[in-house]
Amino acid sequence: MEQQPISPIPSSSSSSSSSSSSSSSSLTESKLHSLFLNQQLHNWAFAIFWNLTITPPSSHPSLTWAHSHFQPHPLLSPSAAHSLYSSRHFPFSDNDPLSTAISSGAVAWLNHPTLFQQTHRGKQLQTFGIKTLVCIPTPNGILELGSPDFIPNDSQLVERISAEFGFNLKKRENNNPSTHVEAERQRREKLNHRFSSLRSVVPNVSRMDKASLLSDAVSYINELQLKISEMESRVVKKKGVKEMEEEEEEATSRDRREKVIEIDVKIIGGDQAVIRVQTKNVSYAVAKLMEALRDLELKVQHATMSNLQDLTLQDLVVGIPCGHGYSSDEGIKQALLTILHNNRGL
Repeated sequence: MEQQPISPIPSSSSSSSSSSSSSSSSLTESKLHSLFLNQQLHNWAFAIFWNLTITPPSSHPSLTWAHSHFQPHPLLSPSAAHSLYSSRHFPFSDNDPLSTAISSGAVAWLNHPTLFQQTHRGKQLQTFGIKTLVCIPTPNGILELGSPDFIPNDSQLVERISAEFGFNLKKRENNNPSTHVEAERQRREKLNHRFSSLRSVVPNVSRMDKASLLSDAVSYINELQLKISEMESRVVKKKGVKEMEEEEEEATSRDRREKVIEIDVKIIGGDQAVIRVQTKNVSYAVAKLMEALRDLELKVQHATMSNLQDLTLQDLVVGIPCGHGYSSDEGIKQALLTILHNNRGL
């Protein structure tokens, strides 16, 4: 089978490094050529070696074409083969099998359409009919193998290639690409479920795409926050009004309690007093008044009682003993109020 080696791109490094690079270049190209002498690679169409470089001034790592080798394949045209390395530079990206192989230190074996669709490089190769892509990390870059045929994962082939190039592959658990596909599928399913839940609670959705849904959700949240602020303001106002009403009611109740009993006292002739007592209509109001007069040692000489609406009206004439401690109208009044309020529960 005729083989078509392709020369590397000339390096822009200094002359001193060019000699070293040339020696390394020839060695790498020779190894690529020898790989296809193995019958295990008869279904493979190309091998490309990508160098890991750092481009100033950003100092971000990138992958640059270094060497490639192609062999004819009935499912890959010469023009398509040439297009495979037309992109000679790739930025280092987590969403690409080349970069992923370097960052993880493990082989990436892609042989399913879903796997190709998840990466930029995979999509590019899929347009040329590539169905199997293997990215093998090396100390200086990535060795990329591709074929238009479906080729199952072959660990022995990978080990032979690594031995040919003189490096050991990093062994990792869960390196099966199908595991990554399943994890990605579950992630997307969870994300879609959450978007569906969000769509169900947003009342007005302008469009069905996710960006519009998020925008509508933000607008709805802002609207709800505005309503909450308005409701809180109303609650504060109502609370203020209620507190004022309670204070007014307390003041009115306090006034009413002060007016539960009204007493007028008029001393006549020094040894008698006319007393009028107006109380709230409660049980035993007369008896309680009599007890208060007895405590003050005021003897009742005449008494009348009548009810007027919710009040009890009592008129009395009492005798004031000689040497009595309360010799003024106000003194007798305050003494009666104190006894009736504190001791009699009126």
